[in-house]
Amino acid sequence: LENGASSPYFMTKDFLQSNSLYTAGVDMEMPFCSKNRDAVSQMQACAVDSGQACDTRNNLDEATERLLRSKSRYGLLGDSMNHTHRVTWDNAKYDGTILKSAHRGIVLLKNDGAFLPKEPSTVSLVAVVGSAEELEQGDNGSSAVQPSGRFVNVLEGLQGVYGLDKVVIIREKSAESEAIIRKADMVVVDVGFTFWFEGEFIPPSTGGDRRYLTLHQWDTELIETVASLNPNVVVAITAGASVIVEDFVDKVKGILWMGYPGPLGGQALADILAGHVNPSGRMPTVTPKRAQDYLPEGINLEPWVWEKADPAPAYPYIHGFKHMWEKGISPRYPFGWGLSYSTFEHMQPRVSLDSAGDVVIVQAEVKNTGTVAGLETVQVYATCKACSNKRLPIQLVAFAKVQLAALEQRQVELRVSVRELAAYDVEASSWILEKGTYDILVGSAVDSALLKSAPLTFDGDRVFNYPGKPWAKKRDLAQRKDCRDNCSPVPESERIKAWALPSTLPFDMLMVFVWAKLNWKTTVVILVLVLG
Repeated sequence: LENGASSPYFMTKDFLQSNSLYTAGVDMEMPFCSKNRDAVSQMQACAVDSGQACDTRNNLDEATERLLRSKSRYGLLGDSMNHTHRVTWDNAKYDGTILKSAHRGIVLLKNDGAFLPKEPSTVSLVAVVGSAEELEQGDNGSSAVQPSGRFVNVLEGLQGVYGLDKVVIIREKSAESEAIIRKADMVVVDVGFTFWFEGEFIPPSTGGDRRYLTLHQWDTELIETVASLNPNVVVAITAGASVIVEDFVDKVKGILWMGYPGPLGGQALADILAGHVNPSGRMPTVTPKRAQDYLPEGINLEPWVWEKADPAPAYPYIHGFKHMWEKGISPRYPFGWGLSYSTFEHMQPRVSLDSAGDVVIVQAEVKNTGTVAGLETVQVYATCKACSNKRLPIQLVAFAKVQLAALEQRQVELRVSVRELAAYDVEASSWILEKGTYDILVGSAVDSALLKSAPLTFDGDRVFNYPGKPWAKKRDLAQRKDCRDNCSPVPESERIKAWALPSTLPFDMLMVFVWAKLNWKTTVVILVLVLG
């Protein structure tokens, strides 16, 4: 942070960073405050020279003042802090928002032969396989959440929409269960991940980076087994990012990516399958056909692991959909992809600049060519093949959602600051919009067959910078002290101990507690058996 002394904010950084975070303007560490302890411990022991100790004292003083100032502003200090007020909210009101978010977030990846939607009146039997009685809420680390209102898993959602008498859960393999699967009008296979596999990393091995981009092997085998009994399979995937589907994509009728859909995710999925809601979600990542397609050559595909942790891992300048676009690698599903029960046509866009030359105005015509109303996402991307400065090969610069009735056509206007087209020049320490012709691409996903291009030309270079806005109530921190002097060690018994990574025992205990919380019925049975 520049001009941190006058900033009205404080900064926080998560997990095990070096002492340089203080000079970068970071004030608070999470979750252990390890470097705070290390710095104070080293000063108390006179383990660093007086100049470094003086700088550290000043940095800690400034960080502490910014934290206290922010706490004071929000009434978190002294008599101003209200310890008695209890926050309440209207669950019914927010359940509507939660459900709407889930409806709009679930992405229909595949719908072979318009198999979906399956209206309840046309269905006699729905078989449900997999983890449909669980509803993963995402991370159980620092961002863990506990729903306060309704909670509807996939099985409950399907039962609520199709009826208890029509929905059968398959919990184990048997001749009877296979007969049910063969007879079903639709088989919903619920699969995916949990925080154990892709949540916040908790040593030694919980969460962290996914080990692979495919589903777990047992999930893939389950899909293939069910598909061999009945082709009318719909796969619902819970995951925080793309999942490679090549092993089963041609064996099922439908695939939906649910992300982590929240406490009403099961109801949202059922509403979409039944056609009560027209799907409108769009993929926030590209779905490659192979893991090696996702990254440039020479980048290690091995997952990050604690034992081999690189404190300064090297990341490619581009990866994912930008890399695949530049190299012409075809994905299974492009960035921005998402099907609907409607179909849409995008017309040739018109692109111009406003009178000041600061805003790109994109006018796009889109038509619903289907028979039902739908929500389309108009996406705007920019490329510059003629630009010489290092820049991303393609970038999303704007998008807009538009609700269209069947056969309705409408013009959508999107406005983009020309700054969005600039690229950062390291040597100049500025953002530069190079002169030349840019291609403005408009469509429904990052696929050349789905995008229409319009040129936009700039006659000269433009240089931008982003000066920070001064705080209206600017109050400079105390002058940095010149505290270089001879160090007097603090008695060892009074020193703050340097921070060290805890043994695995606390983490083991945390995992036991989390498991017990998630499986409380089993925990009660175990306690009854153990305690007699």
